[in-house]
Amino acid sequence: MDSSSLINCEMENQGQKRRYEDNQEISIYDYYSDSAQIETLEFQRLKEENEAFRKENQMLKDSERKLKESLKCYELMADRNRTNSEKDEQIENLKKEMEELKSAFWKSLTEQMRMKKDLEESEETRKDAERAILMLHEQLAKERARSANLDQELEEEIENLVEKLEKSDEALKEVNKKMKEVEDSSYRFKNRQVKRKLFKEMDDALEFGDGEEEVKKKIKSLEILFENRGSDDEL
Repeated sequence: MDSSSLINCEMENQGQKRRYEDNQEISIYDYYSDSAQIETLEFQRLKEENEAFRKENQMLKDSERKLKESLKCYELMADRNRTNSEKDEQIENLKKEMEELKSAFWKSLTEQMRMKKDLEESEETRKDAERAILMLHEQLAKERARSANLDQELEEEIENLVEKLEKSDEALKEVNKKMKEVEDSSYRFKNRQVKRKLFKEMDDALEFGDGEEEVKKKIKSLEILFENRGSDDEL
């Protein structure tokens, strides 16, 4: 084999080798290209699955969050309902207390009005009593003044009466004295008449001699009577 043939053979070998290498490179490129495409598709699938999983996970989280919010809202609603129920009960109690306070207020107001009326009546009664007491004091002062005047008048009348009684007593004594004098004069006159009669009877008895002793007894008795009369007059 000549050199040109060798060269051609070598060149052909080199060409084949180059073609083989080129083919190899193309095969590798195709392989890598297919692998890359497959990886891209797998990545895309994984990405989509991951995105779906993420979305699902997010949905689950959102659902859990919403559930928690719902539970919290339910608890809040329950608390609110319980609070509202307690508030309703408190409101009812407050209404009852307000009614009781209103009733107590009106009762107190009525009692105050009654007490005010009683106080006004008591004040009027007190004023009437004060006026009555003042009138009594004035009347008592008048009565005292009148009593003083009456006492003075009565004292003057008593003094006048005493004076009159004293004068009357003196006049009575004078009258008694005059009556005594008249009585004594009358008695002496009667005494003289009786004596004359007795002495006449004695003269007749001496003249006729009858009843002398009897006449003497009468004269003796008359003398004793005159003596007793004189003693009584002295007493």
